[in-house]
Amino acid sequence: SYIESAYPLSDPIIVKARRRLLREGQNGRLIAQEPYVETTPRYKEFDGNYDVLGLPEHIGAMFKKLSETRLQWSTSEDPKTLLYSGMYQHQAEALQEFLINKKDIIVATGTGSGKTECFMLPILGTLYDEACTRPQSFAETGVRVLILYPMNALVNDQLSRLRLLFGDPSLSDMFHQVGENARHPLFGMYTGRTPYPGPRTA
Repeated sequence: SYIESAYPLSDPIIVKARRRLLREGQNGRLIAQEPYVETTPRYKEFDGNYDVLGLPEHIGAMFKKLSETRLQWSTSEDPKTLLYSGMYQHQAEALQEFLINKKDIIVATGTGSGKTECFMLPILGTLYDEACTRPQSFAETGVRVLILYPMNALVNDQLSRLRLLFGDPSLSDMFHQVGENARHPLFGMYTGRTPYPGPRTA
C-alpha cells in the first residue's frame, strides 16, 4: 500500500502488474523477508559487591559508597544510584585485572553488557587511588586519561554518562575529603566542532 501510494502510476495495466509482483513475487516475499528473532544473551552476574573484589580498601569503599548513593533526581518509586549495586562477571574481572593486577584489558562483549563500566570504573578507581596515595601528584593538573571514540554520536552518548558520574556532588565531596589540596577530576571533550585554539591562517 505504501509503495502504491508513494509511487503512483497512471497506466492501469502497469498498476496491476506491479500489484501482482508485490503480492505474489517470490511467494509474497519480494519486499519483506521472513523475520529473524535473536534473543539477547543473559550475562553471568557477579556474586557480591565492590567491597569483595579484593580491590585496595579505599577504592572498594568508594565504589561501594557510590553504589549506595542515590541520584538527586531519582524518586522513591524508581530509586537510581550513581553506580549499579550489582555487576556482571566480566565487569568484576575488568576491575580486578586493571586495578589489582595492573594489566591492560580488552573487552569484547555484546550490546547492553556494560562495556562502559569496564573502562569508566577503572579510570575512576585510578584517579581516586592517585588522590589518596599521591596527593601532591594529584594536585597537579594534567591529562591522566584519553578516551577515543570513532564517531561524534558515541562521544555525545558517553558524555552524558561522564557528566552523570563525575559531575555528581557526592563524588566531588569524596575527592575533596581526601586531603588539604584535594580537587575533583575534570574532563573535556574535543571533536571536529571544537574551536581551533587561536587565529587560523592559510
